[in-house]
Amino acid sequence: MHGIPKEVQRVCHICCGYPNSLDSEGYKKADLDAYDRIASLVDDSTIDEVSLEDSHRHNDLNLLEKFTKTK
Repeated sequence: MHGIPKEVQRVCHICCGYPNSLDSEGYKKADLDAYDRIASLVDDSTIDEVSLEDSHRHNDLNLLEKFTKTK
C-alpha cells in the first residue's frame, strides 16, 4: 500500500481458503490459529480495517481484542 495517501482507508479481507466447490472434502484450509498468529502484524501495518473469514470455521471472538488500532 506504498504511496497511498493517509486519508485513504486501507481495507483488507483475509480468507482461510476456498475450495473449487462448496464443502469439498480434503481441501486444505489455513490452520485454526492462522489469524491469531498474524493479528499483531496486521494491527501494526498500514491497514485501517480488516475483514476476517468466519463463515465455515468460526473464530474465537477473543481474536478481535488483538486488533487495537485496526477496525
